[in-house]
Amino acid sequence: MKRLAFFLMLLCTLCFLGCQGQNYDILSYQNKNISAICTLNDEYKIKVERKNDLSSVSFLEPKELKSVIFTLKNDELSASAGEVNIPLSKENADGIYAILNMFSLDTATVKTAKDDGEFDVLEFDTEIGLYTLLMGENNLPSKIIISGDGYFFEILIDEISLS
Repeated sequence: MKRLAFFLMLLCTLCFLGCQGQNYDILSYQNKNISAICTLNDEYKIKVERKNDLSSVSFLEPKELKSVIFTLKNDELSASAGEVNIPLSKENADGIYAILNMFSLDTATVKTAKDDGEFDVLEFDTEIGLYTLLMGENNLPSKIIISGDGYFFEILIDEISLS
């Protein structure tokens, strides 16, 4: 009887320890500097970068917007075109703020994770909005959908590099 009790206690302990502290590293790519060329809403080509505490979004196409750059550093949002730099509030530029944070997600905000047969699909419910990531090769996002109050973006990641 003592052996059976010991065996059951050992089995329960192993199960308990096996379930604790699992880390799936689903966002491990965010630990590096990221540069991505993306297609925004099938209309714009943008470059999204995150290096340390600086995130930026610049337009590659159409050429008329090529000089426009949005940056987020130390939680301060700004837009620049050439020599002109304009501070922005998150409330007035919440869609841009959401794009600037697409590589700064937190696993604590995971709402759902599933496999749709083609992609691993991760949903993050954040204060900014709902982020849906379709994970492609090497556990990197291939598409990000961001929706919030007043904005909806489909961002196809054409190229991504980590350093």
